[in-house]
Parts: sequence; structure tokens; C-alpha cells
Amino acid sequence: MSTPRWCGEPSHGPTEGHRMMWIEMYPWVKLVHVSLVGCNGLLFAARGVAVLAGRAWPMQSRCRKLSYAIDTLLLVAGLTLWLILRLNPMRDSWFGVKLLLLVLYIVAGSLALKRSRTRSVQCMSFGCALALYVLIASVAITHRPLGLLNLLSSEVIGAGRKSHRRNMWTHRCGKVACGAGGRPMVQWCRLPAQ
Repeated sequence: MSTPRWCGEPSHGPTEGHRMMWIEMYPWVKLVHVSLVGCNGLLFAARGVAVLAGRAWPMQSRCRKLSYAIDTLLLVAGLTLWLILRLNPMRDSWFGVKLLLLVLYIVAGSLALKRSRTRSVQCMSFGCALALYVLIASVAITHRPLGLLNLLSSEVIGAGRKSHRRNMWTHRCGKVACGAGGRPMVQWCRLPAQ
């Protein structure tokens, strides 16, 4: 395995320069992605509560178009992050789990807002979609397949505690190094003592 070099160092070859440009955009793309995730969750929660209360505004054209716009921008930002970080759902298990949970979240959200025939299914789907939303966010933050559910496992208690903390602070310092094959590698950073 070669020694990683910092992504700001001079590159060799025409495609490597373009790769560096994308990596430098990573913090901004991540900020947009995380912001859109928050907007998506708030809008879904508000629409879900309103639908359960029998309101008509969540299904009006303007509200649905806003939801579609947020979802489309979120998809573009997510795909851009996927390309920048060169994630592989088979290799990066947390990412594969996140994608699977995302599909389940879409199905549950669709049932909660418009597709269910009974109110009880609608309520259960809404609760399930909210739980999936929180689980997806925790998987993305911790970079672990079970997300915050890892806190319940014995792996985190004791010896696994340090590795969990390290994963919680991934990308905190913003340093990304390029490893073999040009794949970005996150450099773990110690946070300053407070």
C-alpha cells in the first residue's frame, strides 16, 4: 500500500487534476446534502402530521412540487458525494445499508402520505418512515451499518468504544488524502482538547 498524499499536492496526469477539483468541492457538497436532508425530513414530518390530521394542503400541487424539488436536489448532491468519495455499497457496508434503508423510507413515506387504504396502516407507515429517517441519518453520521443502534451492542462498550468515537468524527477536520488508485482516504484527526 502506498503512502497517502494530501489531495492539495500537485498531481500527475490530466484526470488527476479534475479529481482534485471534485475533492476540494467535497465540504460544500456535503453541506448542501446535509441541509437538504434536514429540509426533506422537516417537510415530510409536517406533511405527514397534516395528512393524519385530515388537512388538504400536503397533497396540493405546490407542496408536492416543493417536495419533488428538494428530493431531486438531494439525489443530485447524494450522487455527487457518491462519486467524489468513490463509495461501493458492497465494500462500504454502511453505505449499502443506507441505500437499502432509503428505499424502505421511500416506500413507507409513500404509504404514509397517499398509498395506504386504512388510517391504521397510514399511522404505522408514518411512524416507520420517521424511524427509518433517524436510522438513515445515524448510519450516515457513524459510518456503521447499525448507526446509533450500535450503542446497544456490546461491541461499542469497552474495546470498541474508541473506534466508534473515531467514526463519529470522520471528516471533522476536512482533510482528505488520496490513496492508491486515486481513491480518497479520510485522515482521522484528533480534536483539540477543550
